[in-house]
Amino acid sequence: MFSQTVKSKTHTKQHIDTMMLLDRVEHSISTIGMSFPDIGSFDFNLEKDKWKYLPNNISSGVKVMGLHLGDDYRACLVYYEKNAYIDPHYHSREFEVIRLLKGSVINKRNKRTYREGDLITIERGDLHHIVSNSDEVYMYIVFSESESLIDELFNKDYL
Repeated sequence: MFSQTVKSKTHTKQHIDTMMLLDRVEHSISTIGMSFPDIGSFDFNLEKDKWKYLPNNISSGVKVMGLHLGDDYRACLVYYEKNAYIDPHYHSREFEVIRLLKGSVINKRNKRTYREGDLITIERGDLHHIVSNSDEVYMYIVFSESESLIDELFNKDYL
């Protein structure tokens, strides 16, 4: 009986210690805030008609070429190598519309796969994480603060 009482008290202390540890872990995890960068098209030094790799601190294997670099909108061609990606991010001021010209990608945030010919609309403030899903990917991308201008540009037959 005595050994059973000692065992029960030991078990209870271990249980309490474990529960306290779990509470501390849960508190630590719940206070971790994840923040994602607010990246706008003006944050990059896009050059007209010249391919440039995006910085390694936000991407891997992604090149861009500026096509239209006006104040009203910015358009570019984007090339993703196999397994290339841009880190999760959002645009607080701009809409982004992507026409997939070749290959396929997945938006890891919503788990949707897009293929050649698809149009991807990313609303202002939407968190997204585009990753190549094929050997190479080409996209035509337009950024603008004006949703109506985006609609106008993408309603043209050649896009």
